[in-house]
Amino acid sequence: MTEVALSTTTHILSPVRPDRFSKHGLSLLDTMLDKLNFPITEPKLLAIMNGVQSNETSEVEIELTQSNQEQWSRERKFLRSRIAASKLLEARPAPPTLNDYSAGLAYRGHLGGGAIKTDLMKAADELVNELSAA
Repeated sequence: MTEVALSTTTHILSPVRPDRFSKHGLSLLDTMLDKLNFPITEPKLLAIMNGVQSNETSEVEIELTQSNQEQWSRERKFLRSRIAASKLLEARPAPPTLNDYSAGLAYRGHLGGGAIKTDLMKAADELVNELSAA
């Protein structure tokens, strides 16, 4: 099912945390995309930093974006937008009586305000620009 989904999509959006495991995960995703035979064109991989410190860029984040961007083609890139860590976007436990556990994840009924709202709006605008350029 994953191969079918990847073979029919035009873009892949990958949220990336600023840690060493993300570097390995991006490398694995890159290798997997190289090995798949796409019937028309390979999907464009867009990565976005997620769960970052809002006021500073860490060394790991800089290393991730620079090392991957140097190796990637124009079909793979990091978005400039960054999504700061926020309690509003954290997964929370589902009530014990709820059968569909996905309903209890990551959404607390409002978008919030301030920095996280601004981050999400910037990311959405940038993503729309990428999709419309395709």
